[in-house]
Amino acid sequence: MQNERDSKKPKRKGIKGIACGLASSFSSRNNDINRCWAIGQLYKFVKINNTLEVKIDLLESKTSIQSNYFDTMAKKYSDKMFEYLKKYNLGMENVLKAEISVSFDPTEIMKTRTGWFQKETFNKFNCEVRILDDHGVLRKGNYSGWCYPDNILRV
Repeated sequence: MQNERDSKKPKRKGIKGIACGLASSFSSRNNDINRCWAIGQLYKFVKINNTLEVKIDLLESKTSIQSNYFDTMAKKYSDKMFEYLKKYNLGMENVLKAEISVSFDPTEIMKTRTGWFQKETFNKFNCEVRILDDHGVLRKGNYSGWCYPDNILRV
């Protein structure tokens, strides 16, 4: 009886794992929009618009950049977060703030000499997911990697 009751209690410690999982998934090559890598498309968009950071509000499913094109991606990750929260018996009422922040550093450069991306220039990016729970505890997940500006709005 005790174990059954414990399994239905909200488990806020799992939010750290959710944040880490979302950061990794968001940065993954499998995160694409219209068959192009989402990080690469975001990087191209921020370079065009002279900014180096994008924030995604997971509670509102909105991005800090004025583009409906990326709102689909925001909605996808908002839904994913709530799906993960359910596994820990948590819901919207247990999250005060949740955001993904992606920053790009054009000064850190890596050049490739071989392989698929031969002679491509990559720049450093950092993806951080921050989730503030209803107890006031902020949990973070981070992922850093290398990206290049991918073709935006490719059909």
